[in-house]
Amino acid sequence: MKYSYNWLKEFIPHNLPEAKELADILNYYIGETTLRKQGKDFILEIDIAVNRFADLGGHLHLARDIAAFLNLNFKSPVIRQPIKITTNQSDDLAIEIQNTNDCLQYCGLLISDVKICQSPLEIREKLISCGLRPINNIVDLTNFIMLEYNQPMHAFDYDKISSHKIVVRRAQQDEKITTLDNRSISLNQNILVIADSEKPLAIAGIKGGKEAEISKYTQNIVLESANFDSSLIYTTSKNLNLITDASIRFSHNLPKELTAEALQRAAQLIQKYHYGIICGPAIEASKMKSKPKVIILNIEKTSEFLGFDIKPKFLEQVFHKLEINFIRKNKNLYLTIIPYWRQDLSDDNDLIGEIGRIYGFNNIKAQVPQVDLIPPQENDFYNFKQLLKDYSLGFGLSEVMDYHFIGAKEEKFFDPSALSQLIKLKNPLSSSYKYLRPFSLVSSLRSLSINNKYFFEPRIFEIAKNFFAVGKTVNEVDTYSFGLCNSKAAVSTLLLEAKGIIERLFESFGIGSEDYFISNKLPTNFLNRYAPFILESHNIVFYNSKNQFLGALFVPKSKILEAYSLIREHQEPAVVLAEFNLESLYQLVKRELEFQPLPKYPSSIRDIAILVPENTFIQDIEQTIKAAKCCNLADVDIFDIYEGLKEGKSVSFHLVFRSDTHTLTDDEINQDLHKIIEKLKKQGWKIR
Repeated sequence: MKYSYNWLKEFIPHNLPEAKELADILNYYIGETTLRKQGKDFILEIDIAVNRFADLGGHLHLARDIAAFLNLNFKSPVIRQPIKITTNQSDDLAIEIQNTNDCLQYCGLLISDVKICQSPLEIREKLISCGLRPINNIVDLTNFIMLEYNQPMHAFDYDKISSHKIVVRRAQQDEKITTLDNRSISLNQNILVIADSEKPLAIAGIKGGKEAEISKYTQNIVLESANFDSSLIYTTSKNLNLITDASIRFSHNLPKELTAEALQRAAQLIQKYHYGIICGPAIEASKMKSKPKVIILNIEKTSEFLGFDIKPKFLEQVFHKLEINFIRKNKNLYLTIIPYWRQDLSDDNDLIGEIGRIYGFNNIKAQVPQVDLIPPQENDFYNFKQLLKDYSLGFGLSEVMDYHFIGAKEEKFFDPSALSQLIKLKNPLSSSYKYLRPFSLVSSLRSLSINNKYFFEPRIFEIAKNFFAVGKTVNEVDTYSFGLCNSKAAVSTLLLEAKGIIERLFESFGIGSEDYFISNKLPTNFLNRYAPFILESHNIVFYNSKNQFLGALFVPKSKILEAYSLIREHQEPAVVLAEFNLESLYQLVKRELEFQPLPKYPSSIRDIAILVPENTFIQDIEQTIKAAKCCNLADVDIFDIYEGLKEGKSVSFHLVFRSDTHTLTDDEINQDLHKIIEKLKKQGWKIR
């Protein structure tokens, strides 16, 4: 907002700091302020906070605020002969408000024998300083009042008002109006207009119309000063793409009391400059009068909040500066009555903040807080996720952060029953973000698609949330996911690499092979969700020892890769995706690992090769070996897989035998080895 330094001096005639110094002060007390010289004046451009726009938008209340925090004398305009304002309608002018929720107050003043001419130099200079173009004495008067009081006004040619009746109403559907800038606008029932008995004269709170425009032939006028519903004016202004000085002000919920006060000031200037003859009292139509805002202030709370001892004498001085009436109820409590223009003061916290501002926050001495500082309790789950990130980075994965939504591209792959179970947003930003994501596969595919354009063999991971509908509530599930893409590797090779990453992660967190097992079957509820996107024959699914789903590795279908532009020049890359439930994994993490001393006795190794069907899982073979319950078997390590045999594949293991009490003999080792071979043969597998 632009303010004239010379104009401010009229309200604070003595001891107002020089313009540059004042700009620095305003930077601290009100908002970011810049200064530039314009002729004999200085222009202050101030970034006014939203909650202070209703009062600081005008020179009058800005000067009042400056006088308060600089402890200067404030000179307010004095209305020596105020006009009468009545709710009684007259034959000369009638006002009707059809809905007092749309228009809270409307005042109209009839002025006759108007002489349209150029405004006095002092008014023209002030308008130009604030960026407005002088037009004629009547229009300039309304703009002058707006800049001074922050109350927009409008003037109508009285003789062009049909039946001499003003009606504040909603526009009719497809009703037309031509605005003062010759723009033709088609109206609707969501737009408030100022009309006469036949036609709209102005778009309320935004722009006047040509029908009752002030011209050089105008002899009688009606001055309008009104208060409209701020949300209605804001919405209309945005929808019509018609933003004016008036609409900006009305959108900030101006106080009702300004309407009559601004009209009194306008009448005073009309009489001062002999613009015309005021005809009778002003006509007012309004809702119920506003009640003054009362705030109870506790001195002890104020002192504790601001950090210094507040004295009643100082507090009362601040009240006087801010023009706040008060009653001291007792030693510790004040009952304060807030002036109508301070709509930003809604409770005692606001009032305490204002007291601190007037005192000067820089003047409050820094003190060490006299409180016990208790460190926050360690969040093990958070630490687990951070450690998971570190391990993932160590495996060559790069962290990504994607939007937690799916949209039009994904919904075409779901059948109607699955689509109905997704959580739909009421107001999505675009068609790509219509639903909360039920899984991380889509995010991984999006990230791989983007990174595949710029990086060779992208490898990404993400720790984020998935969302599920549980009745009428939304359940958020922390999820770990990653994706691998390689245009030269086979899918089976990349799948084994992804499996190795998971097993290494499990090992890093102390999750042993006895804590989980591997399958190729997804739970039914997960299969229904993932089925449109994955090849079911390539799943590697992890369950805990209680048969609860932990997560899985997937291979996307070709049509999915094509939809995400991962297939280039008819070459389909190998892509593997992973998704795991973090909460379920966290339950398996062994936070306290037991120390095991180095073995005292040597170990012995026996190698064994087993011929199994092609689709046999390595983990199933390992579990069968361990199921022989050989007390001296210390470890089982796979070291070779040979595929391509007619009978299946050959898998070779190192079997490590060791005792904690003595060195094992060949007979002891052979006994355990025999038990293992017998266990394997019962599965129908051959020992090579």
